[in-house]
Amino acid sequence: METLLGNPQKEVPSVHIGGKKGKGSTAAMVTSILVASGFTVGLATSPHLHSLTERIRVDMQPISKDDFGDLVLTLWPDVLKVESDYDLGPITWFEFMTMAAFYFFHFRQVDFQVIETGLGGRLDATKY
Repeated sequence: METLLGNPQKEVPSVHIGGKKGKGSTAAMVTSILVASGFTVGLATSPHLHSLTERIRVDMQPISKDDFGDLVLTLWPDVLKVESDYDLGPITWFEFMTMAAFYFFHFRQVDFQVIETGLGGRLDATKY
């Protein structure tokens, strides 16, 4: 799916946070430091606590519901194309949210993206 979207994950410098404990806290601290230094920063974390839009943030502010709706409508045709054209099985929710974050951060022209790993390992959706 990344190829269909022009590989947005490769267009923005990344800080990739992994490990067993403290990923969310570390990602928030790194983001806060970068924002305080004057950078525009995208942050992708999971799970959300109160609202789905918390998973995709720019400068610590969640994506708006309208922007999230537009993002889903923009990306969904590519999801259907990948699922029909490639024998990879259905795209998982986490894979979709990860690609949505990469796409949104590229669209918003952030200076950095801070990405929290999912399950980790070589097949993690956040690894590219």
